[in-house]
Amino acid sequence: MRMKGQYPPAKAIGNEAPMRDAIKPLFDGADTENLIIYGEPGKDKTTAIMGAIKEFERASRMKTIYVDCWQYSTRMAVYSLIARAIDEMLPRRGLARDEVFDRIIEIMEKENAKLLLVLDGIEGLFWQGEDRLLDAICMKRKLFRVIGIAGDARLLTKDAPRFAALGFRIYWLDKVADAQSFKTGAENLREEEQIILDIVRNGPKSSTELYTAFSNKVKRSKRQIRNYLSRLEAKRILRIQTLE
Repeated sequence: MRMKGQYPPAKAIGNEAPMRDAIKPLFDGADTENLIIYGEPGKDKTTAIMGAIKEFERASRMKTIYVDCWQYSTRMAVYSLIARAIDEMLPRRGLARDEVFDRIIEIMEKENAKLLLVLDGIEGLFWQGEDRLLDAICMKRKLFRVIGIAGDARLLTKDAPRFAALGFRIYWLDKVADAQSFKTGAENLREEEQIILDIVRNGPKSSTELYTAFSNKVKRSKRQIRNYLSRLEAKRILRIQTLE
C-alpha cells in the first residue's frame, strides 16, 4: 500500500532537513531505532512526515501503511490494514487477534516483505487500551519499522521508559524545557522560577505544556514566563532546546 501523494511536502513546521535525516535510517535496512515524532497540534506534522517518507520509499522495497489511530484504534483494525497491504484476505470471523498476527508474519516472512507503519495519533491506541500492538510489532523488527506521530507530550514523558525499551527514539518538533540540574544555582529562586522547576522535574515539557501548567498555578503573561525561563537557563538550572 504505497501512498498516492495525498500528503505533499509542507513547510509549516520550519526546517525539515533534520526530520528527514531522522526518518531516512528507517529505509536504509540497518537495525535502527523506531521513531516517535512529537509536535503541537496544527503544525502539519503528518503532511511533512508523509512528504519525507514519499521521497525515500521511491528507492525502497518497503511499503508504507498510514494508520489513523483514532479511527483504527484496535489491534484487529490495524492488523486488517496490514493484511490488506500484503494482499491477504482475512475471514471476518473465527480468528483471534494473535492468530491473525501470526498469519501476517508467516506471509511476510515467506515473501520477504517489509512494512513501515505510520501510526498517526498514536495516543488513540493508548486511549483504547490497545497499545500492546506496539509490543507485538516491535518484536518483529526485521519485518516492521514504525513511525508514531504524537501531539500529546504527556504520553511521551509518562511512558518514556517503555518507549525506550521498545526501541523508540523521540523526535521533538517543539521547544522543550528540561531541568538539567537541581544543585548548581538552585538556591534563592523566585517563587515563579521554583514553580517552573517543579513542572519540569518529572520530564521535559513543551512550551505549550509549560505555559498551561504554569498558568494553572499563577497568572503571568507569556513574556514574563519567558523571562523566568531565561533566568533559569542563565543560572544553568534549565536547558531550553528548540528542536525542529
